[in-house]
This record gives sequence, C-alpha cells and structure tokens, in this order.
Amino acid sequence: MRPPFWSVLVLVACGGPDPDTGRETATDSDSPTYFPTTDTGPRTCEIPDDGEWRILADPVGDGVLFSAWGATWQEVLMVGGAPGGESGVILHYTPGEICVEADSIDAALWWIHGPRKGEWYAVGAHGIVLHDVDGERTREDIGSDITLYGVWATDDVVWAVGGDPFTDNSGEIWKRSGGVWTREQDDIDGVPYKVWEGWIVGDKVAYRIEGDTLVPIVQPDRLLTVRGRNGDEVYAVGGVGNALMKSWSDDAWTAFDTTGLSPPLSGIWTDAGEDIWVAGLSGLTARWDGAAWEQAIPPVSLEHFHAAYGNCDEVLFLGGNLLAANDNYGTIVRYGTPKPRITPTICD
Repeated sequence: MRPPFWSVLVLVACGGPDPDTGRETATDSDSPTYFPTTDTGPRTCEIPDDGEWRILADPVGDGVLFSAWGATWQEVLMVGGAPGGESGVILHYTPGEICVEADSIDAALWWIHGPRKGEWYAVGAHGIVLHDVDGERTREDIGSDITLYGVWATDDVVWAVGGDPFTDNSGEIWKRSGGVWTREQDDIDGVPYKVWEGWIVGDKVAYRIEGDTLVPIVQPDRLLTVRGRNGDEVYAVGGVGNALMKSWSDDAWTAFDTTGLSPPLSGIWTDAGEDIWVAGLSGLTARWDGAAWEQAIPPVSLEHFHAAYGNCDEVLFLGGNLLAANDNYGTIVRYGTPKPRITPTICD
C-alpha cells in the first residue's frame, strides 16, 4: 500500500566585489544574478544584519510554495502546489505586490530556475517540465511519471532530478541538450532531490557533474537541497528527525555545526560573500553568520518551510501547510528591514 504523502514528507524534510562592502555589485547583463541591475544602473544589495523575520504573506494561493527564482530583484517567480501532485501554482512577486496566476497547472511544481532574464524552467509531479521563453510557455514533460524535485539551467544544458519516494525510493537524472530531454541515469537507489551548478544531492545519493559525466559520491544521509558560495564551497541540508547540514571539503561531505537547530532542514541559500540561510519544518528560519546560528525564536510562523531565497536586501522563506492532506496554501516569511504585509491578488 502506498504510504500517505505527509508521512513521506516527514522523512524528506527541496560582477566584481564592491570595494566598500566586499559584496558583489550588479552588472548590465541578462544573466541571472543575486545582485541584479535596476532601470538606472547597477545596484549593490546588502542584507541587513539587524533585520527582522516577519510574515510577508499568508495564506497565498492554493498550494504550498516550494521554490523561487528571479533574474532581477524586481520580479521573482514562486512555484508550488498540492503536495500530492495534482495541482500547481505560479506566483509573481514584485516590490510590494504578489499576484497568483489564475490558470491552474495540472501538477505540483517543485522547483524553478532559469539561464537568463526572460527564460526559465519549472519542474514537478508526473514528469512535468514548463519552459518559458519571453512569455511563451510550452510543456516539455519527460517520458516518466516520477516527480522532478529539482532543476538547474544554463544556456546550453538543463539538468532535472527526481524519483519516486513512495514505492521503491528510486531516482532518475535527466538532461536537456540540443532541445531534447534524455535520461542520463535511472534505477538510482535513492531519490536525488536537488541540483545546483555541478552538484546533485538526495536520499543517500550525491553526484558531481564534471562536463557530461556524473561522478557518484558516497554519502549515507538524506540531503534535500544544495547550494554554494562557489563551486568549491558547497553546502547541503536535510535530515530525518533532526536538522542535518553538510559541507564539501577534502573530497567528501562532512558534518556542519547545527547547534541550536532542531527540526529537519529543507532549504538553503547562500552566495559569494553572504551568510548561510536555512529553512525547515515547524517554522524554522535561521542564518549562520560565520560563528553561530541566529534564528527566529519563537518562529513567526509554525508552517513548514521548503526553500530559502536571497533577493537583493531580503531573504524569503517559502512553504505552507506542507503536511496537510488537502486544502493547501502557501506561506512566505521575509527577513529584512520591516515592510508591510502583502495581500495577494490575481494576476492580470
């Protein structure tokens, strides 16, 4: 008998430096960057050290929010859906506004990423792949009914990973090259959940992507999300029952200090010169400043968070009532200089 989805989720819980601040400064490029340009030129973004965690919007849409991505800070796309997989949502976040696309998606969307401004891929349940190029959206669903939990896109190649945690806990890795999706690896013993640049992590699974080659790396834990400050300073989070974080060093994944963090972790965000931000179950939102963890105590929301996303001078934490069997909704918590709570609308 297939276990209820919530029980699986319990196990699963997806330019140059500024001379004054040491932080990256935007350049006039269409390439996605955490420090994007404004209409009047480069913008130096700095997340405040004395910011506050506050709810930005709740409830949002008809599904849990799983991922965010934007080529510029002026518009961030957020995706999600019902955890069971039968419906999805797409949100647009601009300064002071959130709107929900009126047309429903027929599968939950678990991750989104794009290679440049004006192009992105979103993946999810039943092998769904949405590809949007300058507003023209097409379906490129893969030939598999697995759930794709992660995607990473460049101008030349797109990687998507996922599997089936319900039955045999097996996984697959897919690659898009020359406009064609091909299965690079299947029957993986464990589900790969996320891909970031040259890294893939999952349930007792890890790979390093070297050119067109997938190099397996032995690791015995459930890792849900991966991100780094650069290709050699990489971090991954996950856990079963308790928070788990690992860092890549000396050609192996090693344990990272999680003192003070309790529930399993689901999301992580960092970037060159930035702190490490994590999200997890039971409202966990926290950052590592290089010496210790700082977190919202008590949590500003008790909903479960799946992703953290840095957006110029703020960090967004995305989630919702992740373990509910139905009537799902999204929750967004924001760290930064306090701003008014947003009431979502329907996109024009």
